[in-house]
Amino acid sequence: MTYSAGRLLLVSTVLFVLVAPLVTPVAAFSQADRAGCEVEPSVAAVLDQVGEYTELYDLPDEARQDRLDLVERALVEHPDDLFLHRRRQDLYRTASKDRKDELLERIRQEYTQLRDSHPDDPRYHYLLARIVQDVEVEREAAEAAVELDPEFAWGHLLMVSSILRAADGPLGAEQQKEARTHLARFMELCPSQPFGGLVYSDRVGDAAFWNPRIPEIRARLREAPGDQVRAFSLLWKLEFQLAGAAEHGKVRERVAEDAAALAALGSERRPFLEVLKEGYKLAGMAEKATEVEARMRELSPCSRDVVFATLEQWDRQDEAAGDAGVEGASEVDWRSYEEATRRWIATCPEEYMFWITRLRALDHLDGSDPQEIVSVGNRAADLYGQFRGRTSPSGFDEVAGIFVDRGVALDRVGDLLDKADAEAEQERVRGIPEDFPEELRRKIERGRAYSDVGRSLLRARSAALRGELEAARGLLDEVRDRLVELDPGDEEKGRERLGHGLYESALWAARADLAEAEGRLPDAVADLLRAEAASPADLGGRRPGPAEGEARHRAVELWTGLGGTEEGLAVLEGTALSDVDGDQPALADYTAWEPADGLLPAFELTDVSGTVWKAEALKGKTVFASAWATWCGPCQRELRAVQALQERFQGRDDVLVLTLNMDENPGVVAPYMTEKGFTFPALLAIDYLRQELGVAAIPESWILDATLRRRFVQQGFDSTTAEADWIADVEERMGTLEGASQ
Repeated sequence: MTYSAGRLLLVSTVLFVLVAPLVTPVAAFSQADRAGCEVEPSVAAVLDQVGEYTELYDLPDEARQDRLDLVERALVEHPDDLFLHRRRQDLYRTASKDRKDELLERIRQEYTQLRDSHPDDPRYHYLLARIVQDVEVEREAAEAAVELDPEFAWGHLLMVSSILRAADGPLGAEQQKEARTHLARFMELCPSQPFGGLVYSDRVGDAAFWNPRIPEIRARLREAPGDQVRAFSLLWKLEFQLAGAAEHGKVRERVAEDAAALAALGSERRPFLEVLKEGYKLAGMAEKATEVEARMRELSPCSRDVVFATLEQWDRQDEAAGDAGVEGASEVDWRSYEEATRRWIATCPEEYMFWITRLRALDHLDGSDPQEIVSVGNRAADLYGQFRGRTSPSGFDEVAGIFVDRGVALDRVGDLLDKADAEAEQERVRGIPEDFPEELRRKIERGRAYSDVGRSLLRARSAALRGELEAARGLLDEVRDRLVELDPGDEEKGRERLGHGLYESALWAARADLAEAEGRLPDAVADLLRAEAASPADLGGRRPGPAEGEARHRAVELWTGLGGTEEGLAVLEGTALSDVDGDQPALADYTAWEPADGLLPAFELTDVSGTVWKAEALKGKTVFASAWATWCGPCQRELRAVQALQERFQGRDDVLVLTLNMDENPGVVAPYMTEKGFTFPALLAIDYLRQELGVAAIPESWILDATLRRRFVQQGFDSTTAEADWIADVEERMGTLEGASQ
């Protein structure tokens, strides 16, 4: 299931304090702790009340304001405390999305002024770089901080960050040397802050650098983890990365000892429990992990991880009952889902995810009260601004779409779409990561363009429903021109062509609405038939246009009302097919699998049991291969089908099912496989997938012939496809390649 999200309405008192400058004069930092690593006990107490960075994301605005007030009061007593300034910045950085950019700009100006008024204090250079997060500013600040005081530890860590951000890909030898020097200096000056150093262990240092340091880090964490408890997660990941799969058993023993030390502390703070749960899972102690998770649900039922776990658990139950996810649920299932959302909202009334899920359930149910849909939709939209992230579709888009489909709250639609436009523009300004493959970048850009089209269609439909027919006609003309620009062409018969057809269908359906509003009923019939012809298949989930068969059903009703005959309708349908695309491919031509080419790059990889696999040894077999990770939701649904495929081919030596895992922590894979009962080979292949195959989005699967040439590729996994149909499709494709060679 895809979950999405709504808008935050800041109360005036919150807005006033959040944008108010720090009015207390700030003195230069004291020199008692030049490294800046030790937290004063009174400050530690304040930080403990405020919570760590990850805890701030779940805060409603009132609670966030209370914690900001707490930090501001502490800064009056400790105006030179580095840790209070950092936590203050964190409260701004995790603010509600509809005000975040403005608030960050104000606080950036403030820290610029503080840096300018204290040009000789390295700590203000550091704080400015931390809140601005600009590559050039960061490098300049890092160099200034190190030069002003080489004993200031965070200046060295800032240097490491600036080196990594400036690098285009893996570090060169000189960059690696410089980064190691500064990282080593930070860890020497700041042994009480292991998290800061371990954050960069993925890209800086090797076994020779880290292995001598790990025992000291572990001893310090076991003795008094405090606010560094999450360093355990980074330490465990590092150890699994450094050790070969054959040595993972020994690493798990050490993790089990770490978990026992954590459990002995008896803390019930959320960060402790999250790390403890992770430790138990990595150690293979699933029952202990389940106990900790249950305790977390009791203590923090509305935390983000518990919320998503609740939704995922319901999704799994739905699938276990034979449904292809909630989006494919029957009327009875949606009724049960609607009842469940009542319980969830009663417990967590400020949780956007539960409100938007309730809105979806009401939208799918026949006979839902329009006023309740408006009430729930407005609440979801008002909460979307508090949701720390971007969803697809945008929460604003989703609520607006349901309002338009239902013909309710049309006066709210324009405001929602304006907010969705602003959110989309922010995404464009942020850009696409430079390390994304060109093809993936192109698809992201096209996806954004289609989202723009979808919002324009909603505006047009809303205008038509409000009687603003001229405005609706102008918007539909703009959509038509934009779709002409985006048309992938008749040669494209993959998912791009299918997706484009859905938007064409939505355009024709909107034109039919306009024609009906203007009293042009024959034109409405023709446009509805064109809408049906343009839409090749139902992808499942919410569509930009009418559901499969819906447009034709409406056309038949209108045509019958006009006194038309079945013969006349048949003629119109033939004309509609010709108008849309005379060469429109049949539904069977559309598939998640697309033709591919290119030999699989050579590899020598280890699976979770420590067995070494070489690409050369796979020749002569027809191979199904899939890239996945434990954190990937679509992957989890595909892997159940992959396991069934593995069992289907059991005992055959002419075919092979193989998976390539790209979890950053290889230690999570074996426990996950055991938990799920998966028996297919899982190779630890994150670097191979990124560097050799250029995989940047998962799941991605391939079918290879006996020469290891990739013949078919599938990106993503359509959960609306029945498992048996997916397996039959894969088996048929593999059968066509058996024994093939070039």
